[in-house]
Amino acid sequence: MPSCGSCCPGTAFIDPIGPCCVLEPHRFHRWLLAAGSSNEDQPEDEAELRRLLADSSLAVQLKPASAELRRMQSYSRWKVSMQLNHLLSWFNPDSSGAKRVVLIRQLEPLPPRLSAALRDAMPYLRAYFPCLDLQLQPECGFLAARDDVVRRVGVCHTDLYPGPDMLGPGQNGAFILGQSSAMHKAAVVIGGAGGNPLTSADWRVRKVLSHELGHLLGLDHCCCFACNMNGSESMAAALTQPLELCPLCLAKVCRLFSGCLLTPAAWAESVLTCLCPDVHPEGSQLKQSVQASVERLKIYSKLDGFHPVSRISQFALPEAPSMLRRLLSGQARGRGRVTVYEVGPRDGLQNEKQPVPLAAKIRLVDLLSASGLTKIEAGSFVSGKWVPQMASSDAVLGGISKKPGVVYAALTPNLRGFEAALAAGADEVAVFGAASEAFSRRNVNCDVEESLRRFKPVAEAALKAKVPLRGYVSCVLGCPYQGKVSHSAVTSVAHRLLELGCYEVSLGDTIGVGTPDTMSRLLESLLNSGLRPTHLAAHCHNTNGQALANISAALRFELRTIDASVAGLGGCPYAGPGASGNVATEAVVAMLHSNGYETGIDATKLGEAGDFIRGPAPLDLSKFDTSLIRNFSIIAHVDHGKSTLSDRLLECTGAIQAGPQNQQVLDRLKIERDRGITIKAQTVALFYQSPSTGSTYLLNLVDTPGHVDFSHEVHRSVAASDGVVLLVDANDGVQAQTIANYFLAFTAELPIIPVINKIDLPNAKPDEVKKQLQSLFGIEPDQVIEVSAKKAINIDQLLEAIVHRIPPPSTADQADHRSSSFKGLIVDSWFEPYKGAVCLVAAKSGLLKPGEEFRSLHQPKIAHTVKEVGVFRPEPQPIDSLSCGLVGYLISSMRSTREALVGDTVVGGAVRPAQPMVFCGLFPVSQEDIDSLEASLSKLTLNDASVSVAPDSNPALGRGWRLGFLGLLHMDVFRQRLEEEYNADVILTAPSIPYRVQLHSGSIVDVTSPSVMPPDSEVAEHFEPLCRATVITPAKYLDAVAQLMLERRGSILSQSYIDSDRILLEARLPLSEIVIDLVDVLKTRSSGYASFHYEEAGWQSCQLVKLVPHLNDRPVDELTLMIPADRARQRAVVMATKLAEELPRQQFLIKVQIKAGNNKVVASSQIKPFRKDVVQKIKSGTDRTRRQKLLAAQREGKRRLRMVGNVEIPRDAFIKVLKS
Repeated sequence: MPSCGSCCPGTAFIDPIGPCCVLEPHRFHRWLLAAGSSNEDQPEDEAELRRLLADSSLAVQLKPASAELRRMQSYSRWKVSMQLNHLLSWFNPDSSGAKRVVLIRQLEPLPPRLSAALRDAMPYLRAYFPCLDLQLQPECGFLAARDDVVRRVGVCHTDLYPGPDMLGPGQNGAFILGQSSAMHKAAVVIGGAGGNPLTSADWRVRKVLSHELGHLLGLDHCCCFACNMNGSESMAAALTQPLELCPLCLAKVCRLFSGCLLTPAAWAESVLTCLCPDVHPEGSQLKQSVQASVERLKIYSKLDGFHPVSRISQFALPEAPSMLRRLLSGQARGRGRVTVYEVGPRDGLQNEKQPVPLAAKIRLVDLLSASGLTKIEAGSFVSGKWVPQMASSDAVLGGISKKPGVVYAALTPNLRGFEAALAAGADEVAVFGAASEAFSRRNVNCDVEESLRRFKPVAEAALKAKVPLRGYVSCVLGCPYQGKVSHSAVTSVAHRLLELGCYEVSLGDTIGVGTPDTMSRLLESLLNSGLRPTHLAAHCHNTNGQALANISAALRFELRTIDASVAGLGGCPYAGPGASGNVATEAVVAMLHSNGYETGIDATKLGEAGDFIRGPAPLDLSKFDTSLIRNFSIIAHVDHGKSTLSDRLLECTGAIQAGPQNQQVLDRLKIERDRGITIKAQTVALFYQSPSTGSTYLLNLVDTPGHVDFSHEVHRSVAASDGVVLLVDANDGVQAQTIANYFLAFTAELPIIPVINKIDLPNAKPDEVKKQLQSLFGIEPDQVIEVSAKKAINIDQLLEAIVHRIPPPSTADQADHRSSSFKGLIVDSWFEPYKGAVCLVAAKSGLLKPGEEFRSLHQPKIAHTVKEVGVFRPEPQPIDSLSCGLVGYLISSMRSTREALVGDTVVGGAVRPAQPMVFCGLFPVSQEDIDSLEASLSKLTLNDASVSVAPDSNPALGRGWRLGFLGLLHMDVFRQRLEEEYNADVILTAPSIPYRVQLHSGSIVDVTSPSVMPPDSEVAEHFEPLCRATVITPAKYLDAVAQLMLERRGSILSQSYIDSDRILLEARLPLSEIVIDLVDVLKTRSSGYASFHYEEAGWQSCQLVKLVPHLNDRPVDELTLMIPADRARQRAVVMATKLAEELPRQQFLIKVQIKAGNNKVVASSQIKPFRKDVVQKIKSGTDRTRRQKLLAAQREGKRRLRMVGNVEIPRDAFIKVLKS
């Protein structure tokens, strides 16, 4: 018998000489065995198959698949038992039959732990299969099987390469699977045994297709062999990189192989149709590889001895016998039924941000019931305060049409919720726990143990009421707060829930971090702890796209209940960013059906339920031609038929269906319908295809009130319109409000389309009304349109007039009207629960999309995030973006209508904040006034948003603020307003400007205060702000003005004559030169005639110096200044002089020094001490030496006092120095 040394690492090997199945001990396989004979008579049913199997014995031979497996240390009795369990179940005869011998042998020595685990598993297997005589033969050697066993039990090998006659020396391996024509399907093995090397692309195709085909045919693993690898490391590496298929391609592959077994040529050729070229860019490489394989097949299939191809062709449906057809389609292998537990109405909707109407919830449950689902979680009886979406769960259960055989469940976190659910008519209840302590505290505000104690009263009440109880365990594969969750924690919670009385525990991968491997390991741990698959259900989220794969793993462990949410709705609010919602029920059902499972669910009806709850897809109006948009209002006197005309326009454009149920569609308020008048202006978007132009137009209609009390609504509507329809009653003629509305539109310079309504009435006088319009407004009779809104007469003529006589939005002719920043006018605003403030906005330019930020000019500092934009058709319909020319609604993070003032302008992106140019400190004269000053400052900055405010403090002045202004005048006006409007008594320190430094690390730091200036050792370069100054001066003062600019380190950019006597001079100079006294000096040198304006003009490199005052060698940090180096000497002298003037004299000498950053003294001064005349008492003629001793003693005393004395700066002196 040839060896299998060339088989690829990590795969299993099936021995063709005997019915030997090599199992990988670290994985769970279920090999499906079938029987046949060497001739053409095939068994027609499963009974005949089992009869043939009953005559044979089975030999199972074990072999480690790779050296890596030999190093594994995690073998267990349960794992080995489960691997053999499903294989042996096919050979277990009826209880009346004789025992058959099953030999379990080895191909080579097994690791000691595996051998021990195998021995430990034998008693379990013998007890589970009493009709089988299980014999363990641990010694090595091959089994000499009987010929009839070889003839009746075998494998079917699909090979893309030729048979054994094409092999070269040493290329032995899996080709032997195809040598016997008597062998039939036991496992599908896709591999190669030819002389041509397999490419990486070849292997990736075969690896994916073998896995999918084997899985769909009932095999939990399908081998992939290569016989000519010759130990190539690159090829081994290719095996570890399987082709990643996107969900769409995977679904196509599933449909391709569902229910049939194709020839190698057929599936190799068909796989190309399953690849999305935009998702899989390597498709071209795959195509070449697969096409090459197909061409080789066409050649090799003609050779003698290539049995696999001919044999597979014989089994291809529909020619295959009935038994094999059922076997291959999954009907004979008994996969059974899977229950899909629908959680969409509860878990899917509970975290939807937009409120779902009660009628929609009831309709959703009814649609789900009609689809064939047998278990539906219809609601949750939790506090409406915490989960507002579930507040109507009792009404949902009371309003649905219950279908026999369908269980309607509800989540009940406590006894109160259980009683409410029972009263509402719930058939089943559920409790919700977590395996993660951190998640439990976030979700239910208690630890895991406490949550389980809370469930006990619910369980007892459910048992007493004979109501089934289900349990949820969240975060079984990962927690957003603590990371990995141990299997022991999940096992403990699951056992506790079952002990409480739960018939089933749903395992929730709440944040969707699970993989098939981690899911399998968890289920293995749970089942090893004594749980049964019937105790468990899988609830997978699809964050990483692994939900369907995780569900497949759960199905392989015999779990038969899967939780899913229709349309993939929902998601845990505590799962953190990035976690997506539940896996879609539609995807789960499609996967189950394609794999041969029964669900009893009609996929079409399920899809209808999903389409219903998703709602209409957002419209993409961002590319709609603005020239085809018409914004218009209907204005009229009260009761002239505006609402009826609006209904007809909606019907004629297809927005609503004609009928008595659709009347006064735009009158949404109950009082409007009760009184028959329009109170609030409403808008609706209509799509109209003009027969005259063939183009489709977007008509934004605004229906306005007619009563004079609500004329402000008309004003807002006209402001959002580009034209109006002036509607006049054919009976009543022109009325007072008609005149007022006409002149409102006329003043706004809007086109006016005059329309006479109700011409169908017997007393109609359209000609007389035309004369009134001509007399009052100068409207020619031929411009008037006669309609009957009630009978839809001439509505098409009115639509054509709107298209041709009302212009598009004013920005439609601008090429960049969409690329510019968004600007819109708030026409109306209202408050809706769960949504907040909703604004009706007329977009004037640009685009605004969900997720973007906008600001209002009323409150430019506050940024709001767009949650949804849309139009009314007439119900709200989301759109991709609110673009120029549209009139639609805007839902954002605004929580109050006070933030959405009607008439305000909203702008997209960040409103460019005012950049402060001058900074100063603001302090109250008395610290007792700090609170009142803070309130005054808050009110004033609300009105003047260009002022920046930051807290500040000073040892001498106390608490205060550091304010930023646009200039010196702005600073002075602000101070004056504080004093005059709020009676504030304040101190403003001398102005300073911001600087910028570049550190050696490359980062840029803005410095507005010396206290935040980085050390010189970290600074690479300093920058100061520049300004572009514009000076208009009489010509005779030009030299003096130009000289001033140069003195202030400026440069003249240009100069030009405005007229014969005035010159405009432009200069660039540092901002620091302006804030000192430039304007005052300019006025002096020009005798007050020169005018000055400046604006920021970037930054320039400079050398900054930090001036630190010192008193007796002690620094005074509060008076530290930053100043350009070339101005340091001048400013230091001023400061030293001012300190010497303002500080009071002491008993000792005060040395005033202004030091630069390098501790160099730039300027100095002295404050003489008080001196006592110590020699006055000495009489004249006294010894001279005594006089000198007294003076020396005085000097020594002053020196000692200076060493220990502190110089305190009085508050008044501090203020005067700061103001200087």
